[in-house]
Amino acid sequence: MVVDEALAGRERFPRLLLDGDDAYDAMVTDIPDISLAISTADCLPIFLVDPQRPAVGAVHAGWRSSVQGIVEHILRQMQDAYGTNPTECYVAIGPGIRGCCYEVDEPVVTPLRRAWSQWEACVKPAGQERWMLDLARLNTAILHGQGIREDRIFDTGLCTACRSDLFYSYRAEKPKTGRMISLIALKQ
Repeated sequence: MVVDEALAGRERFPRLLLDGDDAYDAMVTDIPDISLAISTADCLPIFLVDPQRPAVGAVHAGWRSSVQGIVEHILRQMQDAYGTNPTECYVAIGPGIRGCCYEVDEPVVTPLRRAWSQWEACVKPAGQERWMLDLARLNTAILHGQGIREDRIFDTGLCTACRSDLFYSYRAEKPKTGRMISLIALKQ
């Protein structure tokens, strides 16, 4: 979703984003001083910055949206809306569940296998039809495929499940857990 002046000027913005039937797992803006927020409790917050335009993007990357190519989608939105060149972007990957703790089964791996030919690079076998999925590795590989250089991707490397003393983790603390809010904004 592109957060432009028209959307930002609507009555009840930003609350109206929560009231609709649409899910906003990715947003972009070039408006200074408007924060894009991502709520997570194991999914990855991923932030993109185009310093040339300037513009920013925020992505909530769970397994479904990652498999569906949400980082590719947000880069296309930035290209279409602002003329962003992905090779000039910087990316930050925040805390989220990592391959050390994210055990998944066939209903997760089947769509991954269908969507991404190099799916085995982001999983490790964990038993009969079980895998450890590394969402950060998957999204990093997709970002590389879009032309973003390795030296422009900054990953905290922090696992929310391993570090539930610092972060909320749905997997580690369910059913009682909170949510983290991560923000990005352009400065005026």
